[in-house]
Amino acid sequence: YVANSLILLVLLCRTPDRIRVNLRDLHFSKDELGRIIRIGLPAGIQGMIFALSNVLIQSAINSEGSLAMAASAAAYVLEINTYPFINAFGQAVTTFTSQNFGAGNIKRCLNVVKKGLTLNFGFTCFLTVLVFLAARPFFGGLWPRT
Repeated sequence: YVANSLILLVLLCRTPDRIRVNLRDLHFSKDELGRIIRIGLPAGIQGMIFALSNVLIQSAINSEGSLAMAASAAAYVLEINTYPFINAFGQAVTTFTSQNFGAGNIKRCLNVVKKGLTLNFGFTCFLTVLVFLAARPFFGGLWPRT
């Protein structure tokens, strides 16, 4: 990311277009930096805790043997194929809520969150049923024969 960012910065400094960046005109605003840190620091800590918990869970699964590891890998396949659909609702709600918050329309923010959560819950329920119906045919070799 750092290399890409530096390349982009160099290109933006050299472009003759209106999007040209002049490094002498760039400066930090303490107020804006404080706002960014107030939002970004908790989000960063949340991401760190999430990653650490995944490491601990994976370590526990690995200690249970190859069948548990295979089952975990199969579950992960299901997760990565369903998560983007569920995450899309959160991203859309975040976008609309941010726009309306910036416009000072708190009533619409609450309305968007309510409708977004309702849609997300319904779609998550649908995906859950779909996963339960499809899991055995897709991963039948992991279930013990009865």
